[in-house]
Amino acid sequence: MKDYKAVFEAMPGACTLFKADSPQFTIIAATDDLVESIGMTREKLYGFQLFELFPANPEYESFTGEINLRSSLEFVLAQKTSHQLKVQRYDIPNTDGTFTVKYWQAHNKPVLNKSGEVV
Repeated sequence: MKDYKAVFEAMPGACTLFKADSPQFTIIAATDDLVESIGMTREKLYGFQLFELFPANPEYESFTGEINLRSSLEFVLAQKTSHQLKVQRYDIPNTDGTFTVKYWQAHNKPVLNKSGEVV
C-alpha cells in the first residue's frame, strides 16, 4: 500500500502525526476520530503548528496543558522513546473565540528511521 496517510487517517482513536520540527510540531496527519472530536477540518489542521492552532484558554487560569504536552513531545524527540501524560484538561478553541472544555490523555511515540533518528 502506498498511501500511508490514508491508513493513518482511518485508524481508530484521536491521533495526530507531527513533523519532528520542534518547537513548531507541524501537523501532517490526523485520524478521523481526532478531526471529529475537535470539530476542525483537515485543511485547517495540516501544515499548521500545534500550539498556534491550540492556544491556552485565557479563562482557564491554572492551564498547564501546553507546557506538559510540549515537554512530553520534547522528551520523545530527545530520548527517542514514547511518553504518556496523565489525563489533563486542554480546551479546544472555537471559531467564535470561545473554548470547548476537553480532557485528553496523550501518549506520544516517535517514528524512527532505519538509523534510529526521529522523523
